[in-house]
Amino acid sequence: MYSEATTGLVDIIGGGGNPLILNGGGATPTVTLDTQGQSVHLICIDNGTGNGDWYIAGGDGYTIS
Repeated sequence: MYSEATTGLVDIIGGGGNPLILNGGGATPTVTLDTQGQSVHLICIDNGTGNGDWYIAGGDGYTIS
């Protein structure tokens, strides 16, 4: 959750072999929070090989690029 009173960006980028999975996979997207009160809820699920894949489970006001 973005709770800073000042302006700025928080970018969440998958990496280290644990990608963010959105819209059926593909290139690793960036989730951005840039306003106080925005949130994103992530869950990591084992992909069957002992590695985790990250999925968005909910949130409010975030953007994906």
